[in-house]
Amino acid sequence: MRPDGQQMHVAVAVRFRKVMIKPIKRYGAYRGGGTLRLERSGLGVTGKHVRSLAIRWVIGLGLFAVCLALTGGRLAPGFIPLYFLLEYGLLEEGNRHIPWTNVTRFASQPSKQRVAIEISSSEKNENPLVFSCDQSQEVLQALRTFAPGREVS
Repeated sequence: MRPDGQQMHVAVAVRFRKVMIKPIKRYGAYRGGGTLRLERSGLGVTGKHVRSLAIRWVIGLGLFAVCLALTGGRLAPGFIPLYFLLEYGLLEEGNRHIPWTNVTRFASQPSKQRVAIEISSSEKNENPLVFSCDQSQEVLQALRTFAPGREVS
């Protein structure tokens, strides 16, 4: 609820980024376009995030071995193409709902219209949410309303 008694609901199209916003010292886990809904019950996130580190290693080593086997050892993919494939290409659907009690802190970078939201989650590949959007001030206002006292600078 807003202070004037009306229900607040913000839904914005966002661009998830792999950047770090201090003092949340982790890179964003989601990539590319998505949607963020800030509702009375919590955050609704629609987008794609990286797979777990172990899965990325298994896929990378598997692709490396398959290339070596298919070419008789004459061709092996480099680290950089595998990195970009696993970090930006083979993403996992990350559509979920996060209650406000799970939002531990949030920070912003107003000059670039970026916001970072850290949540309490055991999955490192889903945390934090770092994004940019044209309505970053509206998102911050909703975060301040629904998660008071959790903004860090």
